[in-house]
Amino acid sequence: MIDPLVQPTLAACQEAARNIEQSANTLGGKWPGHAPLLTLCGAFRRKCEEFVAGRGLDMETIAFIGPKKSGKSTLLRLLISDEVAKSRIQAGSSLRKSTEKLVWVGPKHPVGMDSTIEEYVPCSATAMPRLGVACTLADVPGENEIDAGRSSAAERALDLAIVKVLVLRFTERRNEAVDALVRRTGRSVILPVITKVRPTDDRDSLKDFSRELARLAPDATILEPLISDEFGLEDTPKDYPERLAAELCARLGSALAARPAEVLVSEILEGERRRFISHSRELAARHLRAAASATDNLKHAIDRALEQSASELLGNDRDLHAGIRWSLRMTLLEHTPGFCFPWRPLVAVASLASGALDRLPMALVGSLPSLGTLVFQSMKNAKSGIAFQQAAHDGLRDRLSLNLREILEDDFALLNDALRNDFGGSGAVTAYGERARVELVGLVELQQRSTA
Repeated sequence: MIDPLVQPTLAACQEAARNIEQSANTLGGKWPGHAPLLTLCGAFRRKCEEFVAGRGLDMETIAFIGPKKSGKSTLLRLLISDEVAKSRIQAGSSLRKSTEKLVWVGPKHPVGMDSTIEEYVPCSATAMPRLGVACTLADVPGENEIDAGRSSAAERALDLAIVKVLVLRFTERRNEAVDALVRRTGRSVILPVITKVRPTDDRDSLKDFSRELARLAPDATILEPLISDEFGLEDTPKDYPERLAAELCARLGSALAARPAEVLVSEILEGERRRFISHSRELAARHLRAAASATDNLKHAIDRALEQSASELLGNDRDLHAGIRWSLRMTLLEHTPGFCFPWRPLVAVASLASGALDRLPMALVGSLPSLGTLVFQSMKNAKSGIAFQQAAHDGLRDRLSLNLREILEDDFALLNDALRNDFGGSGAVTAYGERARVELVGLVELQQRSTA
């Protein structure tokens, strides 16, 4: 059952895929980008639904990722106490012992597992690491693996795990394959584990490594690296593996407790939705080159048109402020009781004579020039105030939409021409692109308030 906190984000992902599919179908099956976009939408929808369902595991997935022969399987084996399960997890530095499939370790069999690239190792819940939540561990093939099947298995683990334990040797911190792997982690939690660190290695350089990880994966939560000394050295304490396992469990438990699973899942889904929309745009732009360029120009034209329309409809700042002041004064007069004499007459005179109040004393003592200036300014104030109130009463949406249509008509015509060009002059576009249409949204509430 899908968590109610995750359901809105999943619905937003499904809606994004549905909208892209509808747009692709509108352009028709003959459009070269139709099939690739539908394929992308289908893969994105399945990816999101499978991720939320957790392959039917109903528990957190922790993936051990990184280059081959870096110690991923060795670390994973340290976390479980089932000796039978340990024996089924290959661990070793040789190529023969490196992980070949995506290995799931836990008390529950994953749903829809592909036996060609995945393997399940049962392990009772009591033998799993104690992290405060039920979990499944995933031992992922090396990221620098050339085999396509192993690479596909690694991709699947990246999609499903909300926590990634990035395991790599001290000498592999600068690695293009690792950089590419980190970029694909999205908004998940990453715990770097640096293995095979010798006493002579410069451990202070790991601070720069953490900053580089944050640069490569800005949306991810990067935890402080866990340093693992090289096993098998003469001076290595015998209890060191157990202490390392305890430290790893403590780090993972703290990470899962700090950010609830439903929050992590929602954040990861939102990141995937944004990437999907970006990829869809890039794919569509490759097959609609002229239209993509015209659309970019149209975006800039819309920004300029909105500013121009607002200025034309509302006036400059001075006129706008004067209109607002007039409306406030009229509202004040309407709500002032009649017995508040002479307050009401004074406010009325001050409102009418705004901008020429300094002439009022002279006009009262008989100065004709001052009286003329005062009358002229009062008529001007009354006219602008009535015009402002009328504009507010009529509402802004229709007037602004009409103004935008006039300003953007040429830009939309260019977009229509670009679409026809991308379709080789076929009539498919003219069926729904004969005439540019501009629809303005977001001013409904403003219009309702202005007409109240």
